[in-house]
Amino acid sequence: AVVSREGSSNMQADNRWFTNYSGGIEYDFQDLIVNSKSLSSLLVSASYGHIGKLLSDDRFNAGPSYRVDLGFTDEPTLGSYSGIGGLTRPYSSGWAGYGIPWAYTNQLNIGLRFGLLEDRLRFGIDGYRKADKDMLLPVPVAAEWGYTGAYKNGLEVNNTGVDVSLAAQILPQGPQQLGWLFTGNFNYNKNELAALPGGLTDVEIGNTRLVVGKPIDAFWVLKNNGIYNSDAEVPQNPATNAPITYKGVPLKAGDPRWVDVNGDNTINDDDKVLEGNYMPRISGGFGSSLTYKDFSLDFQFYYALKRNALNQYAASRLDFINTEVNNNINSVKEITFWERKQDLSEYPVYNPWSAVVPYRQDQDIFLDNASYLKLRSLSIGYDLSGNGTRTAFKKCLLYVTGTNLFTISPFKGDDPELVNYNGIYNGYGLANPQSLILGVRLSF
Repeated sequence: AVVSREGSSNMQADNRWFTNYSGGIEYDFQDLIVNSKSLSSLLVSASYGHIGKLLSDDRFNAGPSYRVDLGFTDEPTLGSYSGIGGLTRPYSSGWAGYGIPWAYTNQLNIGLRFGLLEDRLRFGIDGYRKADKDMLLPVPVAAEWGYTGAYKNGLEVNNTGVDVSLAAQILPQGPQQLGWLFTGNFNYNKNELAALPGGLTDVEIGNTRLVVGKPIDAFWVLKNNGIYNSDAEVPQNPATNAPITYKGVPLKAGDPRWVDVNGDNTINDDDKVLEGNYMPRISGGFGSSLTYKDFSLDFQFYYALKRNALNQYAASRLDFINTEVNNNINSVKEITFWERKQDLSEYPVYNPWSAVVPYRQDQDIFLDNASYLKLRSLSIGYDLSGNGTRTAFKKCLLYVTGTNLFTISPFKGDDPELVNYNGIYNGYGLANPQSLILGVRLSF
């Protein structure tokens, strides 16, 4: 068990200190299984921790304060620019008030380790419950305030999951026989937004919506149900006898059939739904090490399943009417025009000039399945030394190793691992390189 008292000048004066504590217990049942014919080891463990989380920015330590908005690039705390004072109210970075405490994590772990058949089969199972509490969130405020948001504590996210590991000596290793060691691990994790600051039940920040009781990594998108081929297909609003609208703009032929989820005869943000998740629910890997006489073969796979990505690359390319007039990096198509990232012909052909922006990013036609299986590494070796009998070396291993050799994925872009941390795929990521290495390893 460990108890510590920690203080930081990044925290506010009335919340400078925090007490961390954690403890664990482990019991080995070896004495109880000494006569077992199949069970060769058994270990049970449990632990719990209450750990504070530091704020990385010292701007919160004094409550409301002025902010440098004219600093140099990557130097936001410089107080002037070319000798001109640059202190302003923190409109662009958000309001920080008083009474901001430490955020903290409560985590419970329970583990089980056991071996079978003289530990030729070894299993590990760990379950966990992690609650991150009192985190800061920039809550939107009225536009008249001038601030992009107000930082408030009270954000709480729960993660629940299980980790499973396996090591199996399927065939024993010997000098003249086939040996096979298999290893693998599996992780399942589910997250949930448990609370928002100030007792809020939901909050909208940009194109993200956070709802208490829902996953925190879900995408907020319109549901797409095809295309209007003629003006006559557009439903009428019985109250006005006019076509239904998207945020006040009448829908016409060539526009998407966005689903009117709440049935109010107008399409807007109230019709968006939470779908998918950008953090994989299931992840892990597996591999094997095989030996036969002087030959060896090792490989390792990695997988991430039940994971989605919002395809900004496809949306930007199809929405060229609006994208190419912007003054940002997304408008410079020459960066990747020569690369074939994906086939865009599978998307519906909408009217790109429509005022409703039919190829907007926040709709489910751009929500891709980003699950994948990758061969991380493959290595083949041959020992020329014969344990020192054929060469002057104790070991002389000639080997060839390949990395990132292939990927199996339904993802529409070039590589599902190049999706950004927030689940957005923009097509600008540098591809993971494939490599082939030929080498010799010597032991004297």
